[in-house]
Amino acid sequence: MATKRTKATLEQLFASGAIPTGAQFEDLIHSYVDDLPPRTIEVVSGAITRTQLRHRVDTENQTATDDLTTINGMLDGEEIILSCADPSRPATLKSTDNIDLASDFTLDAWRKNIRLWYNASQGKLNEISRNV
Repeated sequence: MATKRTKATLEQLFASGAIPTGAQFEDLIHSYVDDLPPRTIEVVSGAITRTQLRHRVDTENQTATDDLTTINGMLDGEEIILSCADPSRPATLKSTDNIDLASDFTLDAWRKNIRLWYNASQGKLNEISRNV
Protein backbone atom coordinates (compact mmCIF):
# COMPACT_ATOMS: atom_id res chain seq x y z
CA MET A 1 0.00 0.00 0.00
CA ALA A 2 1.31 3.46 -0.85
CA THR A 3 2.19 5.88 1.90
CA LYS A 4 -0.55 8.48 2.24
CA ARG A 5 0.38 12.11 2.69
CA THR A 6 -2.20 14.75 3.45
CA LYS A 7 -2.82 18.05 1.69
CA ALA A 8 -1.46 19.81 4.79
CA THR A 9 1.75 17.79 4.50
CA LEU A 10 2.15 18.74 0.85
CA GLU A 11 1.59 22.38 1.74
CA GLN A 12 4.34 22.11 4.36
CA LEU A 13 6.71 20.47 1.87
CA PHE A 14 6.18 23.20 -0.70
CA ALA A 15 5.16 26.16 1.45
CA SER A 16 7.61 28.43 -0.36
CA GLY A 17 5.65 27.96 -3.59
CA ALA A 18 8.52 26.08 -5.22
CA ILE A 19 7.60 23.53 -7.86
CA PRO A 20 9.49 20.24 -7.50
CA THR A 21 11.65 19.33 -10.49
CA GLY A 22 14.28 16.74 -11.32
CA ALA A 23 15.54 14.75 -8.33
CA GLN A 24 13.21 16.60 -5.94
CA PHE A 25 10.21 15.53 -8.04
CA GLU A 26 11.52 11.95 -8.22
CA ASP A 27 11.96 11.84 -4.44
CA LEU A 28 8.42 13.17 -3.95
CA ILE A 29 6.98 10.46 -6.21
CA HIS A 30 9.02 7.78 -4.42
CA SER A 31 7.67 8.96 -1.08
CA TYR A 32 4.15 8.09 -2.27
CA VAL A 33 4.92 4.69 -3.76
CA ASP A 34 6.26 1.84 -1.67
CA ASP A 35 6.58 -0.88 -4.29
CA LEU A 36 9.72 0.56 -5.87
CA PRO A 37 13.00 -1.35 -5.80
CA PRO A 38 15.35 -0.35 -2.98
CA ARG A 39 17.33 2.83 -3.62
CA THR A 40 20.94 3.04 -2.45
CA ILE A 41 21.47 5.87 0.00
CA GLU A 42 24.76 7.00 1.53
CA VAL A 43 25.26 7.80 5.20
CA VAL A 44 26.41 11.41 5.55
CA SER A 45 27.64 12.52 8.97
CA GLY A 46 25.74 9.64 10.58
CA ALA A 47 22.44 10.39 8.85
CA ILE A 48 20.27 9.41 5.89
CA THR A 49 17.06 10.92 4.53
CA ARG A 50 14.17 8.64 3.60
CA THR A 51 12.79 9.11 0.10
CA GLN A 52 10.88 5.83 -0.22
CA LEU A 53 10.03 2.71 1.77
CA ARG A 54 13.10 0.59 0.99
CA HIS A 55 16.72 1.68 0.95
CA ARG A 56 20.11 0.01 0.67
CA VAL A 57 22.52 1.77 3.02
CA ASP A 58 26.10 2.50 1.99
CA THR A 59 28.87 4.01 4.08
CA GLU A 60 29.98 7.62 3.66
CA ASN A 61 32.48 7.86 0.79
CA GLN A 62 32.50 4.04 0.70
CA THR A 63 34.59 3.80 3.88
CA ALA A 64 35.10 0.39 5.49
CA THR A 65 32.37 0.91 8.15
CA ASP A 66 29.99 3.61 9.28
CA ASP A 67 27.43 4.33 12.01
CA LEU A 68 23.87 5.40 11.24
CA THR A 69 22.43 7.47 14.11
CA THR A 70 19.73 9.61 12.45
CA ILE A 71 17.06 9.03 9.82
CA ASN A 72 15.44 12.18 8.44
CA GLY A 73 12.45 12.78 6.19
CA MET A 74 9.94 10.72 8.15
CA LEU A 75 6.28 11.57 8.73
CA ASP A 76 4.16 10.13 11.52
CA GLY A 77 3.35 6.46 10.86
CA GLU A 78 5.73 6.06 7.91
CA GLU A 79 7.95 3.01 7.71
CA ILE A 80 11.42 2.39 6.31
CA ILE A 81 13.14 -0.89 5.48
CA LEU A 82 16.94 -0.85 5.39
CA SER A 83 19.39 -3.39 3.98
CA CYS A 84 23.07 -3.20 3.03
CA ALA A 85 24.38 -1.79 -0.24
CA ASP A 86 27.57 -3.86 0.04
CA PRO A 87 28.35 -6.39 2.81
CA SER A 88 32.03 -5.41 2.65
CA ARG A 89 31.04 -1.89 3.84
CA PRO A 90 28.70 -2.47 6.79
CA ALA A 91 26.68 0.33 8.33
CA THR A 92 25.61 -0.07 11.96
CA LEU A 93 22.32 1.40 13.13
CA LYS A 94 22.76 2.86 16.60
CA SER A 95 20.00 3.32 19.14
CA THR A 96 20.73 7.03 19.51
CA ASP A 97 19.35 10.36 18.31
CA ASN A 98 15.97 9.53 16.69
CA ILE A 99 16.45 5.75 16.32
CA ASP A 100 15.09 3.45 19.07
CA LEU A 101 16.27 -0.17 18.70
CA ALA A 102 16.32 -3.25 20.91
CA SER A 103 20.09 -3.22 20.27
CA ASP A 104 22.51 -1.92 17.64
CA PHE A 105 22.07 -3.61 14.25
CA THR A 106 24.78 -4.03 11.61
CA LEU A 107 23.83 -4.30 7.95
CA ASP A 108 26.66 -6.65 6.95
CA ALA A 109 24.99 -9.37 4.87
CA TRP A 110 22.62 -9.36 1.89
CA ARG A 111 19.91 -11.22 3.82
CA LYS A 112 19.91 -8.79 6.78
CA ASN A 113 17.32 -6.01 6.94
CA ILE A 114 15.52 -3.94 9.53
CA ARG A 115 12.07 -2.35 9.47
CA LEU A 116 11.30 0.80 11.46
CA TRP A 117 8.29 3.10 11.83
CA TYR A 118 8.22 6.74 12.86
CA ASN A 119 6.25 7.89 15.90
CA ALA A 120 6.07 11.68 15.66
CA SER A 121 4.83 12.13 19.24
CA GLN A 122 8.07 10.48 20.44
CA GLY A 123 10.20 11.92 17.64
CA LYS A 124 11.65 8.41 17.25
CA LEU A 125 11.85 5.57 14.77
CA ASN A 126 10.82 2.38 16.54
CA GLU A 127 11.99 -1.06 15.50
CA ILE A 128 9.28 -3.30 14.05
CA SER A 129 11.41 -6.26 13.01
CA ARG A 130 14.86 -7.37 11.93
CA ASN A 131 16.03 -10.24 9.79
CA VAL A 132 19.40 -11.66 10.74
